[in-house]
Amino acid sequence: MTNTAEIDVIIAGGGVAGAATAAALHQLGHRILLIEPGLHDDRRLAGEVFHPPGVMGLAELGLLDSLQQAPSARINGFIVTSGGSQREPLRLAYDEVLAHRMPGLGSEHRLIRQRLLDAVGRLSGVTVMRGKRVIAIDQSERSGVTVQVANGKATEGYRGRMLVAADGAHSRLGRSVGIGTCTRRISTMFGYRFSVAHLPDPDFGHVILGPFAPILVYPINGDEARILFDMPHRAGRLPRAEDCAEALPFLAPVLRAEVERAVAGQPRMSVITQASNPERLVQDRVRPGRRCRRQLPSVDGERNDKMRQRCPAAARCP
Repeated sequence: MTNTAEIDVIIAGGGVAGAATAAALHQLGHRILLIEPGLHDDRRLAGEVFHPPGVMGLAELGLLDSLQQAPSARINGFIVTSGGSQREPLRLAYDEVLAHRMPGLGSEHRLIRQRLLDAVGRLSGVTVMRGKRVIAIDQSERSGVTVQVANGKATEGYRGRMLVAADGAHSRLGRSVGIGTCTRRISTMFGYRFSVAHLPDPDFGHVILGPFAPILVYPINGDEARILFDMPHRAGRLPRAEDCAEALPFLAPVLRAEVERAVAGQPRMSVITQASNPERLVQDRVRPGRRCRRQLPSVDGERNDKMRQRCPAAARCP
């Protein structure tokens, strides 16, 4: 059975992209249904740093206040050091760039997703459905799209004028309508938490040039930082958490001891990094949105004109 609620845009996926899309289209007066299946965010290693342009974008969408609440961390830039050498660190402060009117922001990925969903759920005209998943798409009507939403064994249909698939780079929904991706594995990233008490310049992120690839360190709240070891993919061998030990000598001694304890005592968090490219750009009425990351689709011509006025880059997109 199809629900009769009036919906302009259905968004499948409630991560940063889905929540930001909902907030932007809400500002244009669209009625939004955002469907988020729910993930084990405490086990996921994903984006936790917003650079100044991203922070300014969050402010424009009215989402920044929800993320700046404690626990979160102000990030004033990044410091690049060559691990194991005596070279002077390279300090890259955000405020040295005139266009950067705000500092960066760091927070746990789990909190980012939760707070953004809560924020867009409070907007009028935006409905957030948690714990449900889009399992089928019907494009048989030219005037809109109908999706089947599963909640356990029960399913219900919802019809909107447009569907935004915000379910990640390897979109299952994209594949279901003919937009596949070609992927190439680059590396495996391992992440751990430790106290910022042992981090020099704790209001900065740090890039440490390690033996295989840079080691990334950044604060995620007032007390803790995240360290990421990026282990390049080697043919015939999968990276292991134990490989992080090869990079530890490139850390400062005090920091190294703290990170060694974290690696030994914390559950492993990892993510595979891949290069992804769409196999085709258009399939019938479907188009990947990544060609212009700042362009947000709209439903009718009048609203589209407003969006193009607000986003100069959108006017240049085909």
